[in-house]
Formats: sequence, structure tokens, C-alpha cells
Amino acid sequence: MDVVHTQVTATGAVHNGGILLRFPRRLLMATAAAGAVAVLASTVPAGAVTIPAGDPKVLMAGGSDTTTFVVQALGEAYQASSLNTNKDRIVNVPPLHNIAKLSNAAAAAIPANLWLANARQAWPSGAVVPGDADCLTTRVYGGEGSYDANGNNSYSDSGDRRFTTVEVDADNNGTAGEAAVPGERVQLGAVAPNGSGSGRSFSQDFTNNPVGCVDMVRSSSAPGSGDRPAYDSWGFALDAIGWVYFPGNTHGVTALTQAQLNQMYTCSATDGSKPQISTWGQLSGNLADVTPIKAYRVQLGSGTGDDVARSLMGLTGNSQVGLNCTNPTALFPTVQEHDCLAVSEVDKPDAVCFYGYGRYRIQSRALEPDKRNGARFGAFAVGANTPLRPSGSTIKEGTGRYAGTRIVYTLIPKGPGNGVTTPMPSYANSLAFTGVIPANGVDINGDSDKTDPGEVTGTGSAQPGFACDGGLSKKIIRTFGLVPFGLGSTDPTNADYGQSYCRRNVYSLGS
Repeated sequence: MDVVHTQVTATGAVHNGGILLRFPRRLLMATAAAGAVAVLASTVPAGAVTIPAGDPKVLMAGGSDTTTFVVQALGEAYQASSLNTNKDRIVNVPPLHNIAKLSNAAAAAIPANLWLANARQAWPSGAVVPGDADCLTTRVYGGEGSYDANGNNSYSDSGDRRFTTVEVDADNNGTAGEAAVPGERVQLGAVAPNGSGSGRSFSQDFTNNPVGCVDMVRSSSAPGSGDRPAYDSWGFALDAIGWVYFPGNTHGVTALTQAQLNQMYTCSATDGSKPQISTWGQLSGNLADVTPIKAYRVQLGSGTGDDVARSLMGLTGNSQVGLNCTNPTALFPTVQEHDCLAVSEVDKPDAVCFYGYGRYRIQSRALEPDKRNGARFGAFAVGANTPLRPSGSTIKEGTGRYAGTRIVYTLIPKGPGNGVTTPMPSYANSLAFTGVIPANGVDINGDSDKTDPGEVTGTGSAQPGFACDGGLSKKIIRTFGLVPFGLGSTDPTNADYGQSYCRRNVYSLGS
């Protein structure tokens, strides 16, 4: 990997500018309305969270496609609210964005990666994460500066380049690129993590992302058991995933079971050439219908993809899609999560794809580009239960819920060594946005004090952060198609966290 360093002085061509993000008008109106209402946040029956005073922090969030838009709206509202006592800024980096021209061309030239090159078109051009005292380097996600030589969306192969570094004179003292001055080094063309799993890997890569550079991870799926000690996992809403079919489908199948979807996406141990269920007639019982099912799958690295595999197919994860199949890439074309535009017009009458309920809802209301391609939710059940479709009434914590209901999270990294080696300096600030400061404070590294960077002593009572206090945040969560939690125990194992509208380290819903 080559990193190019170019010094740019005050007389050079690089100037202090921003990146234009283009969103649909109704999305801009919705987020502007959320920000306007935030001015009234003092009416919410919750006080500002007490965190250590200091310079305002830049809190970077990246990862999941699913919660990108709701976290954007929550972040803007929090910044404008009186609850943001430290004047921190939330920089929500989209999972996809414009990348270097040659890299995108290389991806588009590979048939199996064309979906990714096309999916980028529906996302903003990029994002800028300014350097601060915790993460000194400014990062420009998107545009030129990186290079993916073979178009495989990995930037660690021979000939690849993760970014280009330029040096600027941020403090205007005549010297550019001072290592200890925030913003004097700028990464151009950085590439964001695409999906929950990618976001978790990104946040734990302390070689390329030093402590303090990734403050929060958007995650639409619960972290696996091996990842859980590295985070505080804050479930802030409910969503659901479901299978969809398209106009022109005349096969008479509008409900599927987990067992059927499992067999549609796995091959037998004795025949890897086709899935165990490969025709619509095998689903409908009309054996004269031998039309092949055009079965699409969600991209690897996606939390939604993992949830589809686990909840809808009964597999252990997205990597098991195509189990026992000799050529799963050819059998199951890839789509970006919540984006079925890659399903061809020829395939649509016979296709199966997958969607999250929240994103389906906001696309139907033009709060983001409509990528549904005419898709409609089918009903789903596990075992002999009654098949249900996801809806505002079937997505819930209690019994009788839709079987594809899931929790969506903001994960707060603790730092290297699960926080023991180096506590995350922005930890308490992130809790003030999405989390709860427990009554007796936070000791990240377990050294019996609460004075290390990112730690907080507590006030004797639990303090819900902005996204967990049940005020304006509930309205924003509903606006963006998700279902808020009700008021309840924040952490069933630790009464110190009191009650809130979030759930801490709860990885599944009860029966």
C-alpha cells in the first residue's frame, strides 16, 4: 500500500472547503424540521447529561446502511439541542459514496461487482470528518485519493492505496503538517465501511483508525459473542427484515417459511449445482410451474445480510448463504441492502429480494431515493406459526410479533483491549448522544477510578442521553420508519442504568 504525501501551503490550491451532499428535497425538509424542533428540546422531561467539560469533540459514526438516515437526523437534532452541553458534533459517514473514478470503473468492469458501482449512485458524494484533539487527522471520505486496482472493494491488495495524505497550515503559523495540531494532516479519498460488520471491523482496526477516530458504529445486527466485550451496545429502536417479490409475479406465492427460504439459498450435500428449492412450483405445489426462482442475496459485511440469514433462513450468518453450492456467486446475485434496483426487469416476475421495514417506509415516502423497484413484502413465519407481514403493529417487543423483528444499535467502542489498554476518550460524550450515564458513573478500564479519558463519575442517578430520553428522539425514530422502545429497564443485569427508551447490551428479543 502506497500513501502519497503532498505538502500544500497557504499559497497552494487546497482550501478549507466542504463537500456538497445532495439529498431528496423531502429528506432535507424532514431533517430541517427535526433540527428546528430540537431548539425546543428543553421541554423534554430530561436534563442535560453530565459529562467532563472539555473542547467540543467530533464524534464519527459509520457502518450500517440501515440506520444511516435516522442517525443523521438524530445527530443534527442533538447538535442543535440544549442537551448538547459540550457542543459536540456528530459526523455521520454514509456507507457508500463517490469513490475514485478509476476504482469505480474497475469495479463496474467486473460483472459480480456491477451492483456496487451502481448502488453508489444513490448516495451522497462523501463526508468530511474534521480532526480534533482525539483524532488529529481530518478525513475526507469520497472522491480521489484512494485506489482499488482490481475493483474488489478491498484496499489492502498489492497496488492499492487507502488514501492520499496532504498537509495544510491549519493554525496559520507558517508550518504545514504539524503532527500535534488537529487538522494539519488530511486524508483524501478515504473509503467508509459498508455495513454493520464492516463498521465493527473498521472500529477495531486501531492501526489504520487510531483510538478516538471511530467513536460510534451504526449496527443493524447484534455483535457476535466475540465482539461484545469491545462495545457498549445501545439498542435504540426496533426494525424488521423481510422478503419481497415484484409486480408481474403470477406464481401464487405470497408467504414463505424459514425452512423454505433456507432451502432456496442452500444446496444439498450431493448436488451443488442448484438450490434445494429452485423452482416456484416447489413452493406453490404446482409442479407444472418449473420457472426458476431468481434468488438475490444481500452483500457480505452487512448486518442486514446477517439478520436475513439468521432470522429468515435459519443459517448462522450471511457467509452461509450458498452453503454446499459449487458457484454461489452465479446462483445468488448480490444487491446492496435496502436496494433492489439491481434486480433486472427480466428477473422481476420470478425474483426474491430482501428489505428492511424502516428503509422501505421512508423510501415509500420519498425521504430517500426509492430503490424498492416495485417490491412488496411477502408474509413470513417460522415453523407452523401464522405468517405475518412487517408493520407498525406487528413489530414489537412482546408476544405475537413478526418473526423478522430486530433491534438496531449504536455501538460505542471501549478502546483497545476492550478499553483496558486505552479507554476511548470520547466514550462519555457518545453516551450523552445515544446511551445512558449510569448512576455511579463509568470506569471503562476497571482500574477503580473514574478519571481516565472518556470516564465519568456519575451523579447518583441514571442520566439518559438524547436518543434514549423518550423526547424528540422518539418522533425522529418514528419519522424514519422505525419503532421506538417503550420506557423500560435499560440494562436487565444492572439497575445502575435505571429506566430509559434504550436497551443496553440486549442482543435478542424475548419469546
